[in-house]
Amino acid sequence: LSSYEHSNLTRHQLLMWAAQALLPSAPVYNNAYTFTFAGELEPQHFQRAFQAFVDRTDALRTVFYERNGIPEQRVIPGFSYTVECLDLSKEARPAMALQSWVERRSKNPTDFRKCVFDSALLKTAEREFVWYFNVHHLVADGWSIGLAYRRVSELYERSLTGQLGEEPGSYPSFQSFIQEERAYRKSSEFVEASAY
Repeated sequence: LSSYEHSNLTRHQLLMWAAQALLPSAPVYNNAYTFTFAGELEPQHFQRAFQAFVDRTDALRTVFYERNGIPEQRVIPGFSYTVECLDLSKEARPAMALQSWVERRSKNPTDFRKCVFDSALLKTAEREFVWYFNVHHLVADGWSIGLAYRRVSELYERSLTGQLGEEPGSYPSFQSFIQEERAYRKSSEFVEASAY
């Protein structure tokens, strides 16, 4: 309770933080997904689209640290990220090489002090790319991953047509969700639901 009172994390985040702290080298709460793009894909436009997505999404610009033993999160303005591009299309079995790469990569622990996600673009055939996106559950769930795919796809299309800067600024703030969650936990509805 003391951590919750002094931290700016939600209760669920505090539980995940504590569980991850018990096993810091284990990817306990990684959400690793791959999305296949069939057809032509221009990596430089994908990079621009992904950076635009990061720029608009404060949850992805979030880092976590401890102050006096209390976990806190902070949103980093101007967070720059380069999507790693790999060519697996020359491998004898690109699909197996991809599967092996994803299995190895998704086991990497997350260093919350630097970044809460990992992203790469892998070419698996002449006209096929796979986007690897792994984000820690502290800031995203499965529904969020699907939303990320749709948003990055939209931004990619805008980059191709030179309209990337014409979309509204940022998406809803993760910090506003935290404030709503804290207010809800003080409400009579929450007390009633907890009692039930």
